[in-house]
Amino acid sequence: MHCMPDFGKAIPWRAIANCGIGLLTIGLGAFSVDFVSRGRFELIDDHYQLFLTAISIGLLATLLGLIGWAKHLGKQGRARIGVITFCAPIAVCLLGGLIGGTNVHGTFYLFLFAMTPLSLLGLVLLFMAAASPRN
Repeated sequence: MHCMPDFGKAIPWRAIANCGIGLLTIGLGAFSVDFVSRGRFELIDDHYQLFLTAISIGLLATLLGLIGWAKHLGKQGRARIGVITFCAPIAVCLLGGLIGGTNVHGTFYLFLFAMTPLSLLGLVLLFMAAASPRN
C-alpha cells in the first residue's frame, strides 16, 4: 500500500522551516554587514545579542520545520529537500569564506555549528527518500 503525501499537513511545517531560514538569513546577514563595514552601524553593535538569538532560534526552527515537512512528503519531495539541506550549508560556508576569509572569529563561524546538523539532516532525508516506497 502506497502512502500519498499529505500536503495540507505539511504547510505549517514548511512555514516553520521558512521562518527559520529567514531568521538565519537575518542574523548572518547582520553579522556580515557588521564585518564588512567594520562596525560602522551602531544598530548591529547595539543589538548583537538579538541577531545572535535570531541565528539560534532560526537554526532550531529550520531543523524542526524540515523534519516535520519531510514527514508529510513523498519520495521525490524528501529527496529534493535532502539535497538542498545537504548542499545549502556548504554553499553558505563557501560564501562566508569569500566574505570573511578563514577567520575563526569572522562572520560565519557561528554557522559552523549549524552546518553539521543541517548536513546530517540532509543525509537522513536522502536515506528516508531512498527507503520510502515509490509514489
